[in-house]
Amino acid sequence: MTPRKIAAVEGNQQAAGVNGPARFNPFALAIRRPLTEEEVIDEVARTPRVYEGECELSPYARRELVMRLDDFVEPLPRFFELENRISGMIRAGYARRNPLPLGLQRQLVEKQGLDQREFTTPAPITLAPGLSLIGFSDVGKTTAVSSVLSLHSQLHIHESFQGVPFHRTQLVWARVACPPSGGARTLLMNIFQEFDRLLGTDNHRRFDNSRRSGPELIPNLVDIMSTLGLGLLVIDEIQRLVRMGDEEASLLLDVFTHLRTEIHTPVMLIGTPKAMSVLNSGFEQGRRNTSLGHIDWQPMDNDDTWAFFVEQMWKLQWLSKPTPLTEKLQNALYEWSQGITDIAVKIFKMAQYTVIGADDEKLTPELFEVVVRTEFAWFVPWIPYLKRRDPKLMSGEFDRLFEPNAKKGRRKSQVAAAPDLSNALLHAGVKPEELHDVLAGLRQRREAETAAAAGTPATSVKPAKAPNKKKAPAPAETASGLTLWELVQQQPHLSGHDALLEAGHVRLPGALGF
Repeated sequence: MTPRKIAAVEGNQQAAGVNGPARFNPFALAIRRPLTEEEVIDEVARTPRVYEGECELSPYARRELVMRLDDFVEPLPRFFELENRISGMIRAGYARRNPLPLGLQRQLVEKQGLDQREFTTPAPITLAPGLSLIGFSDVGKTTAVSSVLSLHSQLHIHESFQGVPFHRTQLVWARVACPPSGGARTLLMNIFQEFDRLLGTDNHRRFDNSRRSGPELIPNLVDIMSTLGLGLLVIDEIQRLVRMGDEEASLLLDVFTHLRTEIHTPVMLIGTPKAMSVLNSGFEQGRRNTSLGHIDWQPMDNDDTWAFFVEQMWKLQWLSKPTPLTEKLQNALYEWSQGITDIAVKIFKMAQYTVIGADDEKLTPELFEVVVRTEFAWFVPWIPYLKRRDPKLMSGEFDRLFEPNAKKGRRKSQVAAAPDLSNALLHAGVKPEELHDVLAGLRQRREAETAAAAGTPATSVKPAKAPNKKKAPAPAETASGLTLWELVQQQPHLSGHDALLEAGHVRLPGALGF
């Protein structure tokens, strides 16, 4: 990050959207003027390019190029509302905080022959704006907020103001995540550490060594934030407050309110639906934490906006021959992502990665299903809940879906098995809820074969109970006579999917006869 050095804040303040007392406020004038939607799109949209000749490269090279999709950002209508609110919070916060002494403000106003009452009357003390943004993981909250914040230079170095020496460092915004463990003190120390990272200071070590408690650190935090003129404090992963317990969570919420009342610093809270139990713990607390509003960042609907999003993304293909976008493909991508943009981009990316190098490099609805069942098996059981927009999803009851262990697929309906084999079975068309029985059947069959070859009786193996009671099917054999188990285990350097592709028996779900 390169600080923006401001030798003097001059120019047409009215054109910059700054009027009244803010015209003589160096902090307020350092913030860029409100942007038009077209300007926001120009600065925020990130569309990786497919350069001429890249689709003719080797499959190995093109699989790597597909990873450019990770940088794809397409501002959608709700993004502009978010930008408007966040940028408005920053400007509103500075409008009531002038770092210049009142006497100097009056001198500057008098010098320009303006009305003292209009330009130097202190604004009434009110609560600084607050905003909460709630949505599932992977729905694009982080990307959207990061994109908005990137529109504002984070650090300004002031040297003078309207001919008067003015040496100050201004921190426009800071973003910190709630720690996965620990209490209020841990979060406060993380904030100090972020300030140190941005400014090159070492306050967090000084305060950490002092062994002060969380409440004892609050005055120090207020002093530093006031000196820096912090324009916006963003606290991410706010749902982690639930783990801290009621007392610690309440303390932190009180801290955020204190910052907004004492030094008029706006605060934005970001989290999953689980955070609502903390934010709504009391009417007064909830009102104070969301004075500028509350945004539910829901998955997209399958409408014109979704069609536009897919159309823009669809241009980024590194296949030997691009697949034309059809309504069927657009609907299939929605079906398997349920309008969660991050999931949709990942499906599109991995679908290309999977099919590149095949005889027919073509995107199909069936391929999307294969990719989801193979790469995102943890997500499949939750699609029905998303499809019907189950109210429980926004209550926080299903937050565990997006926790690391859940993403790895550690569900009770599964048994421990080589990930390669599990992926191979899913790719072959086995449903996630049937995976337990199929794996148990494969193991039982394999043990029987091993025992028969050794001339010893096989040990009786009873599969563990699973949600469905269907009899496990016998493993299919490949053309070489190998069972799936043998095929995958003999090629540990490949994923189960690639091993089966190499043998020529995995094309579409169900190809292996399950």
